[in-house]
Amino acid sequence: MVDSQSHGDYSDIVSRRKFVELTGIAGAAALAGCSSEDPSGNGNGNGNGSGNGNGNGSGSQDEAPDFSESRIRTANSFFEPADIHYNNQLWSGSTHINNSMFPELAKWNYVTQEWTPHAAVDWEAGPETFTVELRDDLVWSDGEPITAEDLEDRLRIGEEMGEELFEFVDDYEAVDDTTLEVTYPEGTNPFIVEQSLLHHHIDTPRQMWGEFVDMDDPDIGNIQAFEPKGMGGDDDVDEVIAGGTVVQDERATQNISYRTRHSGVEIDGREIEPHPDADENINFAGYQMGFRSGNTEYHQSMMAGELDAMHSVFVPPETVDQFEDWHMIPTPMGFGPGLVFNHDHDHWGTREVRQAVGHVVDRQRAVNAVGDTTQAHVETPAGISTALVDDWVDTSGLDDYTGGESAAEDLMQDAGYERNDDGVWELDGEPLEADVLAPAGWTDWITAADAAIDDLTAFGIDVSMAVTPRPEITGERLPAGDFEIVVEGWVPGGMNGFWPYFSFEHIYRNTEFAEPENRPWNNLPQEIDGVDTHERLDEFAQTQDRDEMESIAQDLAELYNDVLPAVPLTEGLEQSFLSEDGWNFSTDEADVHNQWPLHWLPKQGNLWATE
Repeated sequence: MVDSQSHGDYSDIVSRRKFVELTGIAGAAALAGCSSEDPSGNGNGNGNGSGNGNGNGSGSQDEAPDFSESRIRTANSFFEPADIHYNNQLWSGSTHINNSMFPELAKWNYVTQEWTPHAAVDWEAGPETFTVELRDDLVWSDGEPITAEDLEDRLRIGEEMGEELFEFVDDYEAVDDTTLEVTYPEGTNPFIVEQSLLHHHIDTPRQMWGEFVDMDDPDIGNIQAFEPKGMGGDDDVDEVIAGGTVVQDERATQNISYRTRHSGVEIDGREIEPHPDADENINFAGYQMGFRSGNTEYHQSMMAGELDAMHSVFVPPETVDQFEDWHMIPTPMGFGPGLVFNHDHDHWGTREVRQAVGHVVDRQRAVNAVGDTTQAHVETPAGISTALVDDWVDTSGLDDYTGGESAAEDLMQDAGYERNDDGVWELDGEPLEADVLAPAGWTDWITAADAAIDDLTAFGIDVSMAVTPRPEITGERLPAGDFEIVVEGWVPGGMNGFWPYFSFEHIYRNTEFAEPENRPWNNLPQEIDGVDTHERLDEFAQTQDRDEMESIAQDLAELYNDVLPAVPLTEGLEQSFLSEDGWNFSTDEADVHNQWPLHWLPKQGNLWATE
């Protein structure tokens, strides 16, 4: 637990280390069954790892070859190779390989709750300015230097796309080749700025993106239509320019090959400028990205030795036991499936109905169905990760929604519902029914939702699963408000899942899957029970006082608990996997608990080929 004396007002200049202390985020590692201690260092550095973590695979780093032709074989379950591109502003067509194609400013560790520098070597916040200092040795694959102007370009694109950072900042400017300054109104919570900024990748090289960053008013439609694949064509580019440790090598029908930017590499007669970390930290040739339709195909390929690493894949405990030569990295990421309701719906917009669902659904049963080694039980719905509740919310007066069918029946009757001859609850002759949209291939979420549907069906609510491709759910159904209940994240996931502001913003003001006329995407009203939720969120973002933050968090948690915008089912662990067959890597918690080990560890010299 962080000492309470560190929870007061910010000083004029607050270090990034102090930001972490002030969050009060303790126990984030509890989901993984471990605890984290304060690291001894201050996180300063140039992003170059020493590769001295504990090895877990076959062969020590000292015994590893200087260079191996091996490539890390991995896959994704959303996009065929022909559809993969390198516009990170689009979800459709973008994959986890972009974590190696483009450098992130810093990497967040979900267990130690620390940033590790990468493209940024330092940063600090003042009352009205956040300053980022970049490395001076990074270059694009075509030889052009990566500068603060490239980061400014990236932020310009993000501003046009409506990224959350720009809800809090006034301006941003490259003041020299390596320094970028972000300004914001006095009183702004700098931790929110930090969380919204440092995860960015520098991924919009002007050589490819110039037509957008040079415009006075870039057209969002054109940005969304830009799909650089390195294949030429009217709307494409002949060469994908990378700033990370790899660059696209060859596109084939079954996979795309990526080449590590070692010294002396040429692709199609073009000399590739080496990455400054590649020769020292990476001893393998690159990556291969393929496609698998879902978890079952992932499991089969992993057991057959067809893959070497997976960034994230759900594997139930009984299947993990069948894996040979694989190391699992379970990481808490403040993410999990919930039953999210459309609040414009006649039935599901009724609070008593949602509360009844909360009492009927056995959340522990959902955890057990998926596997209690990969999921955490949500004891009291409060709108924030279970890892944060003890530090931010007093749950003693909240409903834990364990009343079962008896409590649910009273609520249904209070709302005017009665059972028909088939035992189904109805209102004025209209049965209470719904198709529950669930993302295809997400077997952990589907399994948890199946358990909930069984509970609801037994109670007399006529619900059925509608397994649907997630791009259709998030890109079509949710923006159009065309749903009744959807299995979707009840907390935002990633590092945002470990800061209360973003968790509450996710449910009360989420515009990620919404059209402008349909916000937020769950159609939750802005004002609820006399509380202007958007105003309270703004107050959270504009305070530097811990006591005020806790007061706002308590209010929003109590409102969530009563209104129940979503019924949490589980809170899961991200499962990353690395093969020990031909590979070795650090297993130190300070290295591995991030997005994603197969891309981050090589940059730090902490994953290497052994043959």
